[in-house]
Amino acid sequence: MRLLIITLFLLYINSVNGQGNLIDEYHLFFRVEAKEYKGKTSILKKINSIPKSHKLSKLINKNNLYVNYILTNYCKVDMDYLRDYSKKKDSLELNKKYIELLQSDLLFNKYFQAQVDYFNQENSNTKDRITLDSITSIASKFFYASKYTNEGDIYWNVCVGKNGYKNSFKNDMKPLVEAFCFNAVMSNLQDTTYDIYQDYSNARKTIKVKNFKGSNEEKLEYIRNEMYKKMKHSKNLSQLLLNTYQNNKNKLSFIISDINTTPKQTRNHL
Repeated sequence: MRLLIITLFLLYINSVNGQGNLIDEYHLFFRVEAKEYKGKTSILKKINSIPKSHKLSKLINKNNLYVNYILTNYCKVDMDYLRDYSKKKDSLELNKKYIELLQSDLLFNKYFQAQVDYFNQENSNTKDRITLDSITSIASKFFYASKYTNEGDIYWNVCVGKNGYKNSFKNDMKPLVEAFCFNAVMSNLQDTTYDIYQDYSNARKTIKVKNFKGSNEEKLEYIRNEMYKKMKHSKNLSQLLLNTYQNNKNKLSFIISDINTTPKQTRNHL
C-alpha cells in the first residue's frame, strides 16, 4: 500500500511539472498592449513570435489563428481589471499581471495544453470521432450576424471575437474543433480555390426578415440560424474543411469518421 501511495504521488508530481513547464513559458508566447483612443483604454491580446529553435515555434508562429481562437474564446482573464490596472502600472507590470492571471486560468490552461499535446502528437489515442457534416455545422457559426438595426440593416462578422461560440461555454462545446474550423475558414476566406466567401455573400443576399414577426433580437437570432443552415450545406466549405483536415490530421484532436479521400492542397498546415 505504501509503495502504491508513493507511486501515485510521483505520478502526480510529474503531471504537475509537465503542466508547469508549459505555464512557465507563457511570458514567451503571450502579451498584452494598452491602447488609448479618444480617452478610452483598450487592452489588446497579442501572441509573440518565438525563436525557431523552440519546440513550439511551428504552433505559435505559423498557427497564430489556431492558438488565438482559444486565447480569445476560452480565456476568462478579466480584461476590465487589466484595463484599470494599466492606468496604475507600466507595461512591464501590466504584462506580469496578465501572465499571472493567464497561468491561473484553468479553462485556458486546459485547452491550450490539449492544443499543444495534440500538436506534438502526444494524445493520439484519445481523439474524438466526429462526422464531416458535424464539423461543417461547427464551421458555419463563424459566419455571424452581430447586429440588426431598426432600419433593417444587418451587420456581419467573420472574426475571432464575434461568432456563434463567443461566451457560450456550453457542455457540448468542442473548442479544439472550433479552433480548427476557425483557422481553416480565416486562412482560406478569400481563396478562389474554394469560393467560400462567394457562398457566404450569396447567402447574405437571400436572407430576408420582412415577413418575420418579432423583436429585433428575435429577428437577429432568425438571421443567424438561416446563415448557419445555408453555410452548413456549402459544398465548398465542406471540401475546404475536409482537405485541411487531411493535410493536418496527425496534429488534430479528432478523427473524421465518415471519410476516406485523398487530400488537396490548402493554404494552412499546422
